[in-house]
Amino acid sequence: MSRERMDAFFARTMASDLLADALALYRNNPGLVDTQEAVARRLGVSARRFAPEVEAMKRVGVLKEEQAGKFRLLFYDRAADALLGEFVGQKVSKKAGRAPKR
Repeated sequence: MSRERMDAFFARTMASDLLADALALYRNNPGLVDTQEAVARRLGVSARRFAPEVEAMKRVGVLKEEQAGKFRLLFYDRAADALLGEFVGQKVSKKAGRAPKR
């Protein structure tokens, strides 16, 4: 996962309530495996409205997609989320003027 992609994702997350809600949904339910349409329904939006957020999460690797029969299932990658969480922690620490804890 490149630093540029994480930067872009971080900026998008700060600007998109839907993306932040999707990340919260997956973080609170890390074992969630479902279709894009079903996840969108959980978030109260259409699959079309949710599609750009899915693509953003797939680009940074926190969301993966696999074919299962006739369904394309989304699932959360906890390892990629840990890397993203570390990156966000560093960004927040820099903004607050503190060095990140190690």
